[in-house]
Amino acid sequence: AAAATLLGSLIASGVTAALRRLTTAADTVRTTGRFDVSVPTAGNDEVSRLGSSFGSMLESLERSRAEQQRLVQDAGHELRTPLTSVRTNLDVLRRHPGLPDAERSQILADLHSEVEEMVDIVDEIVTVAAGVATDEAPAEFALGDTTRRVVDRFARRTGRHFDVVADDSPVHA
Repeated sequence: AAAATLLGSLIASGVTAALRRLTTAADTVRTTGRFDVSVPTAGNDEVSRLGSSFGSMLESLERSRAEQQRLVQDAGHELRTPLTSVRTNLDVLRRHPGLPDAERSQILADLHSEVEEMVDIVDEIVTVAAGVATDEAPAEFALGDTTRRVVDRFARRTGRHFDVVADDSPVHA
């Protein structure tokens, strides 16, 4: 009976030791928010498989967090350009209340275009954050035309002149 008790105690101690290490790893994740915690996975029993699954879950959470951070950084970067343009155009309208109607109309058109661009960016962010995949079919367009529109808008804002030399070669993107 004493030998059986001793043997049972050793087996239980071995099983619970792995569970205690797994519990410690889970507590570390909970208290620190870190996902790079070492999880015990040695062996081929249920506790080892649980540890392996827990480790895989932590890796998935780390990837998800990294993707979320990339999304936020990309969104901030993408929104800065149209926001800067809106701010610049509003400043021009405030400082020059007597702008000729043609210039005023062009600035208002630019503002409308920039706001539409921001709406599109926010819609994309919400779609990505919701986990909805949108597979847009590639489209063909003339890169020169797009470049000219961007350069013209920049030239109007800065008063600088730029020459865009581009052919009508199509881009498939």
